[in-house]
Amino acid sequence: MQTKTETRRYKYGDRILEVIPGLLEKFTWMTGWRTQSGPIRFRSKYLPVRHSREAAQRDLDTWADVKDLEEVE
Repeated sequence: MQTKTETRRYKYGDRILEVIPGLLEKFTWMTGWRTQSGPIRFRSKYLPVRHSREAAQRDLDTWADVKDLEEVE
């Protein structure tokens, strides 16, 4: 069972998408991937920047389900 703060990550090509803290505004959350130089936002109208981590995770979970993405641990 998924808890309220559980992070679920998904394989998208050679990237692992997850919910990460926003880059420009404090207290925001977005979907993106991590690199050695820092996080990068994945831009999609279905994955907007949100003010709660839970809302961003719901967006990502729904989008990943529609795209049939593989969840990674």
